[in-house]
Amino acid sequence: MEEKKTYSLEYQKDEENKILIRSFYGKLGMNGVIASWEDDIKNNIVTKDLNAIITDFTNSENTVQMSDLGEIAAFYDKNFELFKDIKLAVVIDTPSVAILLLYEDQNTKLNHKAFTTVEAAMNWCII
Repeated sequence: MEEKKTYSLEYQKDEENKILIRSFYGKLGMNGVIASWEDDIKNNIVTKDLNAIITDFTNSENTVQMSDLGEIAAFYDKNFELFKDIKLAVVIDTPSVAILLLYEDQNTKLNHKAFTTVEAAMNWCII
C-alpha cells in the first residue's frame, strides 16, 4: 500500500555555486524521503551537474527511525553514479541529528554530512 503524501517540498537553487536546497514541510517517513528523491531524479531536479544538495527537515516532522537507514543506504547505492560527486548535506533538529551522525560513520562512500542549520550546511557545501 502506498504511503499517503503528508508533506510538501520546496526548492531553491544557488545557480552560482550549483547548490540545490530541498525544504520539507509536514510529516514524512523514509518512504516519503525516498519517493521525493526518485521524483526529483525523474523530473531532472537532481542531476550530476550539481555540486551540492541540502535537504532541510527543520520545518517538518520527520518520523525516520534508526532501523530505516538501510533503506536510504540502498537507495544511495543504487544511484551511486549520480550522487558520487555531489556533497549531500542534511539539516535536521538537534535530537535527530544523532541518527544521521551514526549513518555517516557507517556509510563513507558518499560525501554526506548532518547539520543543525542551513547556514552551516551552505558553508560546508561552498568549501
